[in-house]
Amino acid sequence: MDAPITSADYRIKSAKADSETHHVELVWSTGDHTVADFSRYIGNGVFGKLSDPEIFKKVSTKHDGHVLTWPGDLDFSADDLWYEAHPEDIPEKLRAYFPPGTFRHLELK
Repeated sequence: MDAPITSADYRIKSAKADSETHHVELVWSTGDHTVADFSRYIGNGVFGKLSDPEIFKKVSTKHDGHVLTWPGDLDFSADDLWYEAHPEDIPEKLRAYFPPGTFRHLELK
């Protein structure tokens, strides 16, 4: 039986942005590939900057892959992005913070 994945394992190895669709392809340290749809953030508050295609293309990671980021400190936790794609991995004690249907825009490739 495989050991459960821990938060330390939820690291983004690489991220590639598509500024036309506002999707970001994520490759994880586990080898998983997911595609995150960030279109829900475009034009909303501080995330309005992401509507600029040149800014959106500048996605990167920091903190050893634990954070997905854009210029201006527009950050997303790798844990949250992992849980969006893998809701079965949400620890029982955290499930109240991630109600069903919270994540609807990240799909496994």
